[in-house]
Amino acid sequence: MTSSSPDGSRPETAQAEQDFRRFFAEQFNAVLDRHVHIPRGHGRGQAVAALFGITRATAGKWLSGEGLPDLWRLPQIAQLLNVDVNELVGGSTNAMLIDDRYIALQLHGQDSPDELMPLFLQPGTLQHTSIVPGCLIMQVNATDMPTFAPVGDLVIYNPGIKWFGTGIDVYVLRVQGRYVLRRAVRTLRGDIVLSADDGQMQETFSPTDFTSDSGSEGPQIYVVGRVVARVLTRGGGSA
Repeated sequence: MTSSSPDGSRPETAQAEQDFRRFFAEQFNAVLDRHVHIPRGHGRGQAVAALFGITRATAGKWLSGEGLPDLWRLPQIAQLLNVDVNELVGGSTNAMLIDDRYIALQLHGQDSPDELMPLFLQPGTLQHTSIVPGCLIMQVNATDMPTFAPVGDLVIYNPGIKWFGTGIDVYVLRVQGRYVLRRAVRTLRGDIVLSADDGQMQETFSPTDFTSDSGSEGPQIYVVGRVVARVLTRGGGSA
């Protein structure tokens, strides 16, 4: 029989989390030691609170190893301290799994697909999802899919899925050089029907109108990947 801690986690998991909190605190303090505007000792908590817009209690937990910053704050912390995120969490941002503690997925804007930055998640958040190594995240800035993904929300897509099924799925497509989200379904005749939430587009295409070649510069629609999850930034939650 396996015992568990009061919060329901296994002892080895709880210990690993505690070890990582301490590790982060050590790295965080080491970076702060090199920052000329952050004092050592008693005044450090207040300075950290002011720099990152948090309470002194929260700053104290980061510094002592009793707590961790929200994952979305990691790039912000690194930028303000002029360091790489690696210095704070260890590992490599090029790998999906970072020391079994954080997972890095590459994030890009809908209008800037070549400008990638890592977004850090806890491994447990990917359980029971279709998110696999190699998935990418796109921040939506177009208004043509407001029901599925309003402006500002994030969609996670798998660039390894470039085929259409008979069920209705949402895909990231490149159309005339622009990245767009579209619902897609393959008809029994084999045609592909694309539609947007705003009702401005519902067209039927032949399979020959699409390409899986990212280097294609022709009129074909490039299938970037199929959306496998959403992160709703307004109203909370993920789907």
